[in-house]
Amino acid sequence: MKNIYILLATVFFIHSAPAAELFGTVDAVTGEVTVLTANGDSFRASSGQKIYEGQTIQTSASGEVHIASADSGLIALRPNSNVRIDRFSAKGEPADESVLTLFKGAMRAITGWVAKRNPSAYRIKTPTATIGVRGTDHETTVIETATGDSLPGTYNTVQEGITVVQTAHGEIEVRPGQHIFASRDDNAA
Repeated sequence: MKNIYILLATVFFIHSAPAAELFGTVDAVTGEVTVLTANGDSFRASSGQKIYEGQTIQTSASGEVHIASADSGLIALRPNSNVRIDRFSAKGEPADESVLTLFKGAMRAITGWVAKRNPSAYRIKTPTATIGVRGTDHETTVIETATGDSLPGTYNTVQEGITVVQTAHGEIEVRPGQHIFASRDDNAA
């Protein structure tokens, strides 16, 4: 009888725990791509797989993944990259948002309707800058250590629309065909 109560309590707890929001669906995968869950589990990404809020996606040197977001956007995570889906909600409500952290590597993002309806609800955080958008197609790259001519920091390139890059020194709008660099060196403007 005690086991039945434990089973019922477990089932009740599992069903009453809030589920993570669906971020999107893996559209294409090449090379090795790993998904880390919020509780520390990991598995290889595959086409058609669902990606949820709180998960981290890592690509190897040969890995790349394209994810169609639930708000009809798209992210393409380039090789040697690491991004976490911090918060995501696409329910057609004022509280909808899309907040990602790009720890390293490069990611191209074509924003979905969450950013188009409420641009301030969309942000990509990096170690040196926070990037907001105004309905856009942009690519963000985080370089951890200097390599050749590339200095460590955050790079942002806009193909369409506008991004707003914010650092400790202020913010600036970046328009189509423009690029911006936020140095990892905190003393640089």
